[in-house]
Amino acid sequence: MEQSVLALLIRHINEEHQAVSDALSSGSAKDYAEYRELCGRITGLARSKYIIEEMRIRLKEQDD
Repeated sequence: MEQSVLALLIRHINEEHQAVSDALSSGSAKDYAEYRELCGRITGLARSKYIIEEMRIRLKEQDD
């Protein structure tokens, strides 16, 4: 069960990461402040994904 929940979280993070990356690469940032905010969101999403992946690996190791 935990594995499927973590996989779902990772999928949603990947989708959000892609959406923010697309917005950033299309030049949708109105100014430097918005550009920095988008970059910060990407950084936060990447960090969140890393933490969830680590948790997924540890849970799998416990199951084995």
